[in-house]
Amino acid sequence: MQNEKSVKPAYYKDSSEHLTDELRRIDILIHNCIARLRKKWQEKSPGQEMPFVLEMDTDIPGKNKENDKPEYNDSITLTQISPACTREFREKIAAKITAGIKQGNFLSIPHLRTLFRLTPLEQDCLLICLAVELDVKYERLFAYIHNDVNKREPTVGLIREILFPSMDEHRTIRALLSPGSPLIRYNLLTMQENIPGIRTPFISTNLKIDERIIDYILDLRGIDRRLEGFTERIYPSALSMNGLPLIHKDNIKNIIRNIKGDKNREHIKGNCIFIFKGMEGTGQRETAVSICRKLGLGLLVVSTGLMLESRFPLSQLLSLLTREAVLCSGALYFTKPDPPTSNQGKAHLHPAHFKGALAEFTGILFFEADPSWDSMLAKLPGHRFYLDFYIPCVEVRKKIWDALLENIPGKNNINTMLLSEKFALTGGQITESINLTLDQLFTRETSDHTLCTDDFFAGCRARSNQKLSTLSQKIIPRYNWNDIILPPMQLNLLREISSYMRYRHKVYGEWEFDKKLSLGIGLNVLFFGISGTGKTMAAEIIAHELHLDMYKINLATIISKYIGETEKNLNRIFTEAETSNGILFFDEADALFGKRSEVKDSHDRYANIEVAYLLQKMEEYHGTVILATNIKKNMDQAFTRRMHFTVEFPFPEEEERYGIWRQIFPDRAPMEEEIDYRFLAKKFKFTGGNIKNTAVCAAFLAAEAQEKIGMRHLILAVKRELRKIGKLSTSNDFENYQSFLSEE
Repeated sequence: MQNEKSVKPAYYKDSSEHLTDELRRIDILIHNCIARLRKKWQEKSPGQEMPFVLEMDTDIPGKNKENDKPEYNDSITLTQISPACTREFREKIAAKITAGIKQGNFLSIPHLRTLFRLTPLEQDCLLICLAVELDVKYERLFAYIHNDVNKREPTVGLIREILFPSMDEHRTIRALLSPGSPLIRYNLLTMQENIPGIRTPFISTNLKIDERIIDYILDLRGIDRRLEGFTERIYPSALSMNGLPLIHKDNIKNIIRNIKGDKNREHIKGNCIFIFKGMEGTGQRETAVSICRKLGLGLLVVSTGLMLESRFPLSQLLSLLTREAVLCSGALYFTKPDPPTSNQGKAHLHPAHFKGALAEFTGILFFEADPSWDSMLAKLPGHRFYLDFYIPCVEVRKKIWDALLENIPGKNNINTMLLSEKFALTGGQITESINLTLDQLFTRETSDHTLCTDDFFAGCRARSNQKLSTLSQKIIPRYNWNDIILPPMQLNLLREISSYMRYRHKVYGEWEFDKKLSLGIGLNVLFFGISGTGKTMAAEIIAHELHLDMYKINLATIISKYIGETEKNLNRIFTEAETSNGILFFDEADALFGKRSEVKDSHDRYANIEVAYLLQKMEEYHGTVILATNIKKNMDQAFTRRMHFTVEFPFPEEEERYGIWRQIFPDRAPMEEEIDYRFLAKKFKFTGGNIKNTAVCAAFLAAEAQEKIGMRHLILAVKRELRKIGKLSTSNDFENYQSFLSEE
């Protein structure tokens, strides 16, 4: 038994041990090549040295029959190592490779050879080019073979000298390094001109092994340096679902079974292309991660926008990406391209780019769908699977909240159903909202603060889509129900609107009214009344009550004199608003949504198209839109017919004005005790906006005089407000307070 164990071939423990022996075998080939050159010269010129001789200091393995280990000579002689010895050394390496793989050891060179289906000659060619990158001695050896001290890099001629002793294998060497060969096609080796711009004969062309291949052979983890900055590698062991549900669980399970099954795999040849449609955070990447984990693959996530900005040619980058996927046994995931900017767009994805890169690639590809990619994705070779991803419904959002808050102290104090109903967030946004809220605990005076539902409102608002802020003015709601003075009927309508928004998820979701309505499940509200009667304040109160942001649409950024631009701007607003979890507020909406007119020229026709387009977008929108106008009759009847609520903001009567005067001043404002609010409300017919302006003006007058706010300051402020709005007044209008006017 002991003798049997002793004759078992040794095995390679790692790639380094194997590489050492392979380089020794390459040394034998180099030794024999130089010996042939010397012998040839001696035969041609007996008794003379070659005109270019370098001192040799390489170790050449021979054969020691006593201990069966390589022995080393200090110099190269005219004697070649016999083919039998060379063959025996190669067989010994092969046996140790087989034994090492059986031991479960990873050996980079055999794995590389399998991945790219390299022949023994192609492997030797690769090793010769690798040798000069690892040891400077090979520069001297290559210069000796070239018989040129300046030619120290491997060339096609050097490969021929070393690997083909007969020197008549011209077709073989050209096939070995042709553009279609694995060495060149997969960029394992690159052929470089000696002088840029000047054609180099094929036999004199320099060869260089790719840096990524060197790192791979040396077992250095990482990705190609040219891909860094826009590519992230995720290892199989790090793949997890983070508790996020798969929308297409059954379909994906069947696809995975067909890919993994030996028999069914025959029906799925080539690439498997998954095309994910949906907004960011809806589980697209998590789904790709789950698929890769089940298939035992890694994942390379490519930021497409950054890739398009790279200084390297796009075709080269795509080729490197597919090669990287092969090297790391992974799939490729291309994110949705960023919107084009003024300095972007120098490169675009095209089917030809992918066809070239995917010619030999048979793997898994994931794409985040984008309208600009439709034609390209439709032409890609392979089997395509289209999957749509949506914002989770209320019930699913609650499950995500509950799962992510499982280990949070005080989780019972958090109303996850309320958070799910108020904020239509994706799974990724919910995760970010929780992390942001937890981070805010460090800003508290004490660290033992128990989290409650209100703590998560700010995090949810911050993690809603904020791109709408670039298209509108984001207003942080501060008013509450105590700040607005309206007749009872209007107040009741506003509270109904608030209740509608609070319970719309129950009606449309839990009670499934959305299945009865294909369109129109959003909330459209019309506020009309003269300026200053509280339309904007009412919208802010509703947003504040529901802990939502409000976006005031700037009409100047929407309306364009160019045909079709207004519709594009509206589409951008409503697209971004779908994920903003806020209220859209169109002030002075009649400027945009006015009555459609009789078509007399092309301008009328396109103006009517704009109105019709907006009607369509409002019907498709699932959120809340509030239109405000000063004159209701200016609005197109098609709009008023589609309103769920119409609220008139009347000119305030005396009692309303009195209430506004009473509550307009903050609690901390220094006020004189005797202020005749009744006189101000009765005598001056101001809107709420006029009263606010008057109060602010009076406050500044008092601050300038370093006094408390009193009737003197208010009378002067009223006089200025009347003059500003163009109303005539006399001293008699101010009755007992007309003496204050003399100070103006």
